[in-house]
Amino acid sequence: MNLNKMQEDLLKTANRFRKMKYEFLFHDISKREFEMLMVMEHFSRENDDRKGIYVWELAKALHISSPAVSKMIRALEERGYAGRDVDKADRRNTYVYVTDKGKEAQRKSKEKMDEVMRKVVIRMGEKNMKEFIVLCNLLEDIMEEELKGDSHV
Repeated sequence: MNLNKMQEDLLKTANRFRKMKYEFLFHDISKREFEMLMVMEHFSRENDDRKGIYVWELAKALHISSPAVSKMIRALEERGYAGRDVDKADRRNTYVYVTDKGKEAQRKSKEKMDEVMRKVVIRMGEKNMKEFIVLCNLLEDIMEEELKGDSHV
C-alpha cells in the first residue's frame, strides 16, 4: 500500500466535497444563513416558552462570534427572514427568531436539498450508500481520535 498516495487521494476527495457548489440549493440565502435559520427554528421548537434564541446562544451553537452572528442576522432581517427583540426580563440580552418569510425560504431550500439527496441515494444504490456512511463515520471517529492525540498506531 502506497501510504503517501492514499493520503493525497483522501485530501483531494475531501477537498472536492468542500468545494462543491451548494448555493443553488438555497432559496435566496447562503448556506451559512440557512444553517443559522435551522438552528433558530430548532431552538424555537425545543423552547416554546421563549420567543427566540439569544444571540450568544446562536453564536455558541454555530461556533462563530456574536458580532458575526449579529451581522448575519442584520442581513436576514433586511430581507425579512429574521427578527430580533430585546429580552424584557434582561435588557442586556437580545433574542432572534425566524419570521414566516424565513420559514418559507427554509422550507423551499429543504425541499430542493431533499430532492437532490433522494437522487444521489438512488444513483449510489442502497448497498453503496450504507457502506459509504459506515466508512465516513469510521473515518471521522479515527480522525477525531488522532486529532486529540489518542493515537493507536
